[in-house]
Amino acid sequence: MIRAALEVWGRGEDTWVEAMDAEIEWDNSAYPPVGMPLRGTGRESFLRFLSRYFATWRRYEATFEELIDAGDDVVAIVDETIRARGSDAPIERHSAQVWTVRYGRAVRYRAYRTKDEALEAAGLQE
Repeated sequence: MIRAALEVWGRGEDTWVEAMDAEIEWDNSAYPPVGMPLRGTGRESFLRFLSRYFATWRRYEATFEELIDAGDDVVAIVDETIRARGSDAPIERHSAQVWTVRYGRAVRYRAYRTKDEALEAAGLQE
């Protein structure tokens, strides 16, 4: 389900939103974006955060390099290429996400700096 939702998102389609639970909990505190909220609850709140985040960049591209099944969790390894407003220099960053899925919907999203941090959060590393 997460793979399909991320593929649809990558094509620029809005239907990926249907994969999120209306009360999704989201948390960026382990990898906080500058000047953005760290956490929240609800699909609309998450979409507002994403809209605000993407609006800070002139260009944003993400590739989901790997998805790792961890039971109810899915660890997504992300490569991002970002161009800031007023700059042509690309910013490359790597991050990881943990999506928790229940009853066919994403009920929780967490962002991490590294794959190891995300794997630990998903219970796959000590």
